[in-house]
Amino acid sequence: MAHFHVWPAGSRVSGQTLQVSGPIDIGLWGYLASAQREYEVVVRQGAAACERGRIAGNSRLWQVRAQASGPVRLEARAPDGSVVDWVVLEFMARNAVAAMRRRALVEEARRHIGAHYLWGAAGARPGCSDGMPLRPDGVTMHRPQLDAARPRLHAACSNFTDLHVCAGRSARAGGRWLPPNDRALARYLDGLRGQPPEAWTPLEGRLWPRHIIGSSLRPTPGEGIVLGEACENIRHFDCVGFINYCMSISQLQPTQKSIAAWDHKTTLVLDGTAEPGDLLVSPDLRHIGIDAGNGRMLHAEGSLSGVVETPQPRGWRRHRVI
Repeated sequence: MAHFHVWPAGSRVSGQTLQVSGPIDIGLWGYLASAQREYEVVVRQGAAACERGRIAGNSRLWQVRAQASGPVRLEARAPDGSVVDWVVLEFMARNAVAAMRRRALVEEARRHIGAHYLWGAAGARPGCSDGMPLRPDGVTMHRPQLDAARPRLHAACSNFTDLHVCAGRSARAGGRWLPPNDRALARYLDGLRGQPPEAWTPLEGRLWPRHIIGSSLRPTPGEGIVLGEACENIRHFDCVGFINYCMSISQLQPTQKSIAAWDHKTTLVLDGTAEPGDLLVSPDLRHIGIDAGNGRMLHAEGSLSGVVETPQPRGWRRHRVI
């Protein structure tokens, strides 16, 4: 039987309500009622123009343009006037569409709270090549290292350089710094030698030791050993990679910009208004986050904390990108 479907994806939408932001082509599959006559598509409710378009396979495309925001009911009718299918297109005003897109960005960002921080990463899980569409790679698992001075167990590193090693969200996961001569650590690592990695157990709870360099959240940045979460099957981001990933996924448009580009090439908000989904950029252009609403910010905070939701800082520039 003839039915409406989304063009070009092909998903059947019989009896459904679709939210749309502008003119749309909708397909009627099985458009021929008989060898000589087609089903007709008419506007049953709402103000819109509906024009016959081209044939694509077994579908006739119909071009629908609303004259105002609101619902438009389309009906497919047989030559005898009977209704064989219907669909409602909810045409949204531009500001409503923007609000919906901003909500989608915030929801996508909030899904990744607890993800790990790693320089050069844009959403990939180690070895999975499933990061941001324009940057699907960038994260791999570091070869296990049992050297007490530079241990790395179940830790991800950047494909750009293995000097950038994930701290496993150490501070948020309840981990701690270890001295390089820690005797308990040395005994633990010695006990793992000769065992297959799949038989290893964490040093504390579910935390594993790894040697990292340059933690942005350490009081005196440098290098040291921390206890952090295992990195397998965890998404990894740096601060701008988090923005690019969430924008690409939520807006269905691959996007890759630096912090400076987000700051210089998007709309700067000067009137004091705030909208969830705005981008917040630090004055020194070294960090970026997403307004989560209610004075909160979603961001890939740093190597010891990963993706978090925190109070918005004062004095940061606000950019409206949606």
